[in-house]
Amino acid sequence: QQVSIFPRNITFEASGNYILSGPRRAGKTFALFRAIQDLLAKGTAITSILYVNFEDERLMEMTSAHLNLLLEAFSELFEHRPQIFLDEIQNIEGWEKFARRLADQGYQTYITGSNAKMLSR
Repeated sequence: QQVSIFPRNITFEASGNYILSGPRRAGKTFALFRAIQDLLAKGTAITSILYVNFEDERLMEMTSAHLNLLLEAFSELFEHRPQIFLDEIQNIEGWEKFARRLADQGYQTYITGSNAKMLSR
């Protein structure tokens, strides 16, 4: 079976925050990777990007109480604020308040999620 790829012209504003939601296998993660590639091509240092895939089995026990550890770990390595990419965050119960705090604190954040629970919000 041949797979068709449909290019999409997606652009992100430099100071925006985004939540990409939709069915599984629709290209949300690809859109994140594309946004990261665009940032790198424009000269953003890779050390300014924080990407977390919440489908990684090593994060299965993670809860919303642990989400701030991502920022703490980043700040131990680097003195600057990251641009944040959170992939499939619906796997973390209560993620919404963390995302809101990121926006309130001025972090540029990109989030993907794909289940019915996330889509209903």
